Formats: sequence, C-alpha cells, structure tokens
Amino acid sequence: MALPDFLWVAGTSPVDHWLFPRQVLGMDSTDLYQHILGLRSPWRVSRVDMNVAGQEIHVHVEHGAGSKFRCPDCDHELAVYDHTSERVWRHLDTCQMKTFLHAKPPRVECPDHKTRQPVLPWAEPGSGFTALFERLAIDLLLAMPATRTQGILRVSEDQLLGIKQRAVARGLAQREAAKKAGTHPAFVHGCVDEKSWKKGRQFGTILCNVQAGHVEEVYEGRAGNGLADFYAGLSEKARSQIESMSQDFHSGYYSVTLKELEQGRDIVVFDRFHLMKHANEALMATHRKEVAELRHLIKRGGMKSCKSAAGREASVAHFDLKALGKAKWSLVRGQEKLSAQQAQQISWTADAHYESAQAWRFKEALRAVWMCDSVNQAGQALEEWSKAVLDSSVKAMHKVANLVTNHTWGILNGIRMALSNSPAETMNSKIQAIRNKARGHANFKAFKNDVLFHLAGLKLYPQTMAA
Repeated sequence: MALPDFLWVAGTSPVDHWLFPRQVLGMDSTDLYQHILGLRSPWRVSRVDMNVAGQEIHVHVEHGAGSKFRCPDCDHELAVYDHTSERVWRHLDTCQMKTFLHAKPPRVECPDHKTRQPVLPWAEPGSGFTALFERLAIDLLLAMPATRTQGILRVSEDQLLGIKQRAVARGLAQREAAKKAGTHPAFVHGCVDEKSWKKGRQFGTILCNVQAGHVEEVYEGRAGNGLADFYAGLSEKARSQIESMSQDFHSGYYSVTLKELEQGRDIVVFDRFHLMKHANEALMATHRKEVAELRHLIKRGGMKSCKSAAGREASVAHFDLKALGKAKWSLVRGQEKLSAQQAQQISWTADAHYESAQAWRFKEALRAVWMCDSVNQAGQALEEWSKAVLDSSVKAMHKVANLVTNHTWGILNGIRMALSNSPAETMNSKIQAIRNKARGHANFKAFKNDVLFHLAGLKLYPQTMAA
C-alpha cells in the first residue's frame, strides 16, 4: 500500500504537532530545517545541534559569500561591510524541544545612512523571537490569560509583555500608514467614556470608532484632555467628517467638543443609557429613604398598642414595608421586561401614595420620551416631564430634572440621530473582562497596551518569510 504524502509527527503539548511532507523526512537535518524555516537565498542552514539533556535544538544560519543586502532606510542593494556578534532567536518548538536560531547579522555601509543592519527575514529588529513564534504567542494571548500562554510557550512574563508591546506598536504604525493613505475607516460616529483601570479612582478615557467597531484611542484620566489631544491630531478634513460624539453628561468631554469642533452642539449626543442610569439611581435613593423611614416607624411603635398613634403607624408601616421591600429590583427594570411575578410585585406603583411609586412613574415617563413620533414632540415631552418632577416632592428626582433641562439639546440630538453610547458601554464590558483576565494592571501604560491589543482592531502580526 502506498504511503501517504504527509506524516503527522506528534509532540507532547498542544502546540508541538507538525505535518511533514514525506520527502522532507528523508532529508538531512540542515535541509529539513531549511524547509521548516522557509529560508531563501542567500540564507541557508549551516548546521543543526541537538541538546537532548536540555531538550533544545540549535539551528545555525549563515549567508553565502558575496551576498548583497538592502539598506533598511533607502533600499539600496549593498555589499556586506561586516557582521555583528552572534545573536539567538527563539523559534517554534520542534516537538517537545525548544528551538533556537543562531546567526551573525550582516551590516552594510550606505553612502547616505552610514552603517546599517539589513532587515532579517525571520525576525523583526529588536526581537529575540522569530516572527512565526510571535504570531503563535499573539494568537494565544488573544485567546487566553497571559499566565497560561506563558506556561505553554515556556517564556518569562517580561518576554511575553515585550511581544504584546511590539504587536501593539506594529499595529499602531500600520494604522497611521493607513490613515495617511486614506484606507483607514473614517471617524464619523464616535463614543467617549471613562473606565476605571485600578482601585482608588484611577480612570482612563476610552474613545471608540462606532462604524469601525473598535477602540480608537485610550487616554489617561477622565477629564477632556485626552479628547482634546485626539481632535488636535486630526486633519481639518477628518475633523469636519465627525457627525456625532456620544458621551455621558460629564462636562469635561462635551465642553472640549464644543470648543474644538466647528460642528459644536449639532454633534454632541447625551446618551440615553446614562440618563436612565441617573433616573434609576434617583429611584433607588427614594426607595432607600422610604424603606428607612418605615423601619424607623416600626421600631418606634413596635412594642406599643395598636390603639396608640405610634402603634397604628407601626402596623401600617409593616404592610407598606412588605410591599416596598419585595419590589426593590423590579422597580429599575423596564416595564416591558418584567415577568408576571415582577409586574405583580410593583402593581401598587400605578396609583400608590408612596414616593417610590411616584419616582417609578417619572422614570417610566422619561423612558417613553424615546417613543415620540418626532424630535419636536420629544422636546415638548422633556420640558413637561422636567416641570412635573420639579413640582413634585420626590427630591431625588429633582437633580435628574435639572440635568434634563440643562442638556435637552444633546438628548434630542441622540433621538434625532437614533444614536446612543451603547458601543462604549459594550467596550467597557469587554475591558472589564480584559482586566479580570489580566488580574489587574500595574500601571496605566500596561492597561492601555492591553486594551489596544484586544480591542483596537490592529494588525498585530509581524511579517513572516512566507508572506
């Protein structure tokens, strides 16, 4: 029976299985690694040493006599001037054995750029790993925690961090080149939001490109300085292309947009999510206050007769507390999302005298604004809503009413353009997952690098010899 054209050679870990052409298995070790590494003229494998005790394979590479190399700055082909001392690069494992590539990089003397080291085909400048090894490391880092990747690849934490930093730098450089070439997705609809990267109120500003679906930039701090830097880095044409910037009500963000962009108020969108978050917080504050008052009444009249005023108040408070206590989390859910049981728990909100009931009705009325048939109708509804809230006794909601009154223009922009800050909130969830996977970050630089590595849509891979 004819043997298959390929043989599967299995290693001892998930990453050391190799598919070898049968004709390769008949070669000597130098020819075998010449094919495995994908080396092309003038480079060739001169010898292969195996250290069985150390579980290592060392592949020595050299170029032929009279070879010429290109200056990395001007691309002129030049003769070899001299060589640096031998360098070593970690390559993909051969079965269970670590594999290392050895070479003395040549240098050329360029008339314009003096002595330069040509680009080596198997690794990028400054890296101690081959491009194929870095590609594998990037794939693993994208899929699993760094500690697990470190164990699989048998590298140090600093080495893995270096691979990630080079990947991000590589991706950012390619993105800048794409921007200059006009092939990078235009920044038309943006989102800006803050994200805590460390306990102790350490924040970063996350800027998202909504259409591209990725993080555009990460800045330290929660003020508008980062956003100002972003606008300053855009060309006049790129600035004029921005149609919306969605954000929360933090003045540090929208004040920068009003100052830096000619579009001004027309593009600022105050997010529905954050507005409803303020409304729900006011509702919960009202609920907590009312529950505390009821418990105080129960404590004050709990041991007194029902014939006394305090006793009667305590008896009524028991009944009210039972109704209010069960409804805590059902109150903040949208009415259409309630289960039958939850709807029953808050059935009293329709006409009850509780402040919590009134706060809930205000919250639902605010949600209904987004169902208006026109922007003008929505504007009128917001005005009426704010007036009704300020005339009520629900003090916690007064802050929300003032917020709506002062920012109606940006809220209506969101309704008009049917936009929200949900992409930024989605990114925040992904960033939190990244933080959990990393088990925290030592500094902002590490946090930023991690976010850009996973969420910026960058081209992270180095170019390989096969590319």
